[in-house]
Amino acid sequence: MISLPNLFTLNTIKQLAFIQIINRFPNQNPFEVLEEILMFVSVQLDIPPNIIQLYSKRRQTIDEHRERIRKYLQLKKFGDDDLTELEKFIFEEACRFEQITMSIGY
Repeated sequence: MISLPNLFTLNTIKQLAFIQIINRFPNQNPFEVLEEILMFVSVQLDIPPNIIQLYSKRRQTIDEHRERIRKYLQLKKFGDDDLTELEKFIFEEACRFEQITMSIGY
């Protein structure tokens, strides 16, 4: 029998490992699983990796766990204000880079 705590633990640790390695959450649709990460985590936790497919069917649970991970890691969602800040930063860096390259004659 598959226990829910094992299923939730496997997915939570899988998501944390995915974030650490890939630097983003795994996609939900389609349900993204990197076999190497799943196998590593399942071996470390001694939980069968095939139970992850049950988890993929419960979107609300995935969202809830994602939110808990987001809070734990103190992450925030990327929004319009962040996009504006990012565009400004990239523009300023491009201008700075252009000035540097012009001053050294490239």
